[in-house]
Amino acid sequence: MCRRAYGYVRSAHDDVGEIERLTGEMHDYARRRGLTLAEVFSDNGVASTALARRGFTALLDALRKMAPPVVVVPSLSHLSCQPALRAELELQIRDLGAPLHAIEPGTYLS
Repeated sequence: MCRRAYGYVRSAHDDVGEIERLTGEMHDYARRRGLTLAEVFSDNGVASTALARRGFTALLDALRKMAPPVVVVPSLSHLSCQPALRAELELQIRDLGAPLHAIEPGTYLS
């Protein structure tokens, strides 16, 4: 049985095509690692500095309801380009017991 994973992607520009491409990359990444990407949460047209994020909030809500799945992001910049905000969002994910995987080469955070 594959371990469940959720994806998260954020685009500062309202770019549905980019979200779809990155979602495909996250599905491929998960499959190669024996994970099932059950759902991808997204914030489209949301700046890296934004605190209010419907997609990220929905991801956290899903993590609270399910035994800790893995969270996959295309890169850590999808959380935020600002180091302090990115660290806070990573902490919110980790506090719910979910390992964080970034597709960036060689990046795996637990």
